Amino acid sequence: MHSQFALLTQRRFLPFFVTQALGAFNDNVYKNVLVILATYHTARYTSMDLGLLTNLAAGLFILPYLLFSGLAGQLSDKYDKSIILRTVKVCELAIMVVASVGLAMHMISILLLAVFLMGAHSTFFAPAKYGLLPEILAESELTGGNALLEMGTFISIVLGALLAGILATADQLLLTVSVLMLIAIAGFIASRAIPVLTPIDPQLKIDWNVIRATLASLKVTRHEPLVLRAILAISWFWLFGVVMLTHIPMLGARVLHGTEGVVTLLLVGFSIGIGLGSLACERITGRVIDLGLVPFGTLGLSIFSFDLYAASSTESIMAHMSAIDFVTARFGLRILFDVLMMGVSGGLYIVPLYTLMTQKSPARVRSRIVSANSIWNAIFMVIGSLLGAAALARGYSVPQLILGLSVMNCLFAVWLFSKTPQFIKQCYALCVRARR
Repeated sequence: MHSQFALLTQRRFLPFFVTQALGAFNDNVYKNVLVILATYHTARYTSMDLGLLTNLAAGLFILPYLLFSGLAGQLSDKYDKSIILRTVKVCELAIMVVASVGLAMHMISILLLAVFLMGAHSTFFAPAKYGLLPEILAESELTGGNALLEMGTFISIVLGALLAGILATADQLLLTVSVLMLIAIAGFIASRAIPVLTPIDPQLKIDWNVIRATLASLKVTRHEPLVLRAILAISWFWLFGVVMLTHIPMLGARVLHGTEGVVTLLLVGFSIGIGLGSLACERITGRVIDLGLVPFGTLGLSIFSFDLYAASSTESIMAHMSAIDFVTARFGLRILFDVLMMGVSGGLYIVPLYTLMTQKSPARVRSRIVSANSIWNAIFMVIGSLLGAAALARGYSVPQLILGLSVMNCLFAVWLFSKTPQFIKQCYALCVRARR
């Protein structure tokens, strides 16, 4: 029986997988160190309000996707994607130097600059990453390959959150800087083993005007309506995800009154859930795209985010709760289960959509379609960040924000499934097969 894990033994996939995972790992070590330090040691770095700071950091990470995705897609279609990936990893080393200076000088402006640069790093990585998959994998391997990619990404988020918690608690500058640099170096070494690929469109003329390049990438998707709706559905998930991941630290610290360990536990739970949900996709559906998983994922996101709102609104919460206190408290396991199952639902939702996008996009413009996905992702994430900041500014609590997100997810699902009935039809077919 075929196993998606067999891809991890093959040179065409393994170096790319490791490069991607280490990039996501370093992203999340740095971002979570910054979030935890800002949450628990705010005065040392800035007098800015915590809610404003966390949403500003999220916005700065997303901004490069809006600015540079069109250019990134053109470069990935014109040049060998392995060269693009290696170049990005060299830039990551320089970005970690900038981050190290910010940490050493306790300068929030430099730390936020590094967040912006890490966003730019990810912007140029994304079209090469998703555009490469159909070039190195057979069509029957795409679901498993995308699942492994999402699993690797979110395992990296788990490990990044755990390591960030350790580094932030230790508060040792040399240790933190050394870890960030070593991960970047390891990622560059892994990228050198990615096999050389043939450029898809070497005659493509690069438009260096980032506005025109962005508009051109968005225009490409108009000819592929099913792919465009998949992109919008993916983008909605990232809006949902950025609001959750941005406000989980505030939920843990300000609502649940937990220590750094509680925040880390919640972030890890969400990320483990996405990894488990991603891996389950191929096992449930086999080696084919099955959009029937998307309605299940959507339903789970709404149900478990609503229960997270209900569970975190409890009155009986002790102050300065440790991770052990949290999981042994009556409501703690319920909250952790909700966060975990939101992640599982997200994995079931996102993998079929990414597989659909990469498989159904014409090869000649695939990277530009992926860059359009990045642009739409960024637009939705900026909207999510603005909504989060506006809700907090108007006095809404974090649990109320989560409730609003649950309701909005239901409304988006109604729009998506009314426009694309294939999701519901394949969901029904999947249920019929499961009963046999």
